Amino acid sequence: SDAASARLSFGSATWGLAHILGQGGSAYLPARMVAPYIKTGQLHRLADAPVFQRRAYLIVNAHAAQAWPWVQPLIEQLSR
Repeated sequence: SDAASARLSFGSATWGLAHILGQGGSAYLPARMVAPYIKTGQLHRLADAPVFQRRAYLIVNAHAAQAWPWVQPLIEQLSR
C-alpha cells in the first residue's frame, strides 16, 4: 500500500534538512545537500527509496552576464 501523507511539509529543502537534523524524521532531499551528513553518519539513505531526477534551469540576463566571466563556462558545464 502507499505510504501515508506527510504530517509536515516545507517549501524549502534547507528548512526540511534543518528540521530532520533537529527533530528526526524522513524526507526526500537533494543528494548534494545531504552528502556531508551521510558521510558523517548523521543521515542515512534508504536503499529501497525511489530516486527522483529534476531538471534545472538557468536564467541569465545576457547584458549583465557579459561582465561575469564565469557564466559561459557554467552554461557549458550544465549543458553536458
